Amino acid sequence: KRHDSRMSPVIFIPGSSATQNRFDQLVTKLNTKRGNRHSLLKLTVHTDNKISYSGSIRSGDNEPFIVVGFENNKDGYSNIKKQAKWFSIAFNALAKRYQFNNFKAIGHSNGGLIYTAFLENYFDRDDITVKKLMTIGSPYNFSETSLAHKSQMLTDFIKNREKIPTNFAMYSI
Repeated sequence: KRHDSRMSPVIFIPGSSATQNRFDQLVTKLNTKRGNRHSLLKLTVHTDNKISYSGSIRSGDNEPFIVVGFENNKDGYSNIKKQAKWFSIAFNALAKRYQFNNFKAIGHSNGGLIYTAFLENYFDRDDITVKKLMTIGSPYNFSETSLAHKSQMLTDFIKNREKIPTNFAMYSI
């Protein structure tokens, strides 16, 4: 079923202090320009690993928008690592339920950091591919302004970069 799937969701992760509602205006604007083409499903991953859902994916929508937020949406590297694990739980639940074989990823601010940690530490699947990853305003070196002073997070990302799949387009804005 996964092999023949036509669904290719766009999965968004908001930054710190943002909720699963972070992209509502963007989705509304895109759907206005496209004639309400995209469904919107929102997930919140709770600290006990449970997931709550709102919205839905319309039957026949091959490119739905899915937003994954976190009950604990605070800043900091230790939290980003937790959020990457929680995103992995949400991603696996989505993959099981919707049987897609590829997806597009968008992470805003710390959402891009969460995606990076997820890809390096949790995404080890040969049945699902990442088609594109876009990070928007992601502070890979936190507040450090010089690469001569790398944060622990950036050092870890550089060390584990070989674990990230290489067969997708990457955009960092």
